[in-house]
Amino acid sequence: MDGMIVPLDTEKCAKAIAGLPKDGKLLRELSDCCKGRDYSNAKETKKIYRFLENGETLSAT
Repeated sequence: MDGMIVPLDTEKCAKAIAGLPKDGKLLRELSDCCKGRDYSNAKETKKIYRFLENGETLSAT
């Protein structure tokens, strides 16, 4: 699991997020999933630098 669906209502969304520490199983699942993924933009930043330095084209990959 890599996310949680919450209501769009600000108050209900905040309550769902605030309740995460109370649900140890869900918190562990989310944490374990995050540990195995790279959520940074490092690859995109490298593409931009290549483009600026070498005039390479920016691609979607």
